[in-house]
Amino acid sequence: MRNNETEKAQKVFDYIARVNGKERVEPEVLKRISDLESSGKTTAKIGYIEFLKNKEYLFTTICLMVITTMSVFVYFGISYNLKNMGGDPYWNVVYLGLCDAIGYPVSFLVNMG
Repeated sequence: MRNNETEKAQKVFDYIARVNGKERVEPEVLKRISDLESSGKTTAKIGYIEFLKNKEYLFTTICLMVITTMSVFVYFGISYNLKNMGGDPYWNVVYLGLCDAIGYPVSFLVNMG
């Protein structure tokens, strides 16, 4: 789009729409977007101060930081003390791997909704 290759972009957007079961993006819309991109009249970029002044962005950012930090601490605690857990340590590693194999796709699906 930024290189004014709207034909290639149209093919890509058609494929994405077909895979997602959505309606096709009209070529006129892509042409207008491409013109805006090339003219530099797109949305204004905001700095860190403006970003943090917005209460909704600030709240979401802090929540994500807390959730990420807590999950890292929990994961570190489990993996570090894996040898101290009851049972066979090799099976404990398998269970931890199963939790990862289930947890990552589930967190991805939860974030999609």
